[in-house]
Amino acid sequence: AVVAPEANWKRTLVGWMAGGKPLGPCANPGAWAGGEHLGALLQREGGSEPVLYRGVIGGTEVRDGLLRIRPAAGAEAWLQRMGGHDYHAYDITLFWGNVRAQVRDLVEAFLKAPPGGQ
Repeated sequence: AVVAPEANWKRTLVGWMAGGKPLGPCANPGAWAGGEHLGALLQREGGSEPVLYRGVIGGTEVRDGLLRIRPAAGAEAWLQRMGGHDYHAYDITLFWGNVRAQVRDLVEAFLKAPPGGQ
């Protein structure tokens, strides 16, 4: 689950669902693509078509089983409107570009691998 750096994991939706038990492993899509944020897919204000917003995540870190994000300079208010500290509802869409690139790279590697994995 994606949260702000200062979020208390027990006060997040995922922490609440875990019932106080430690959270499991968490992927860091911010580390894919050389650490570059390739875009968040979200609706434009007042619009119906989704827009790919690039570079709104300034950094990521996995701690306490949560993906903690820092907004890029100038994107602080943008992220604040999305929930303040718990962005679990946006786990995939915040890293849409990174997820797409990672899936593409994994599929290409699989297709290039010799049959039988040899």
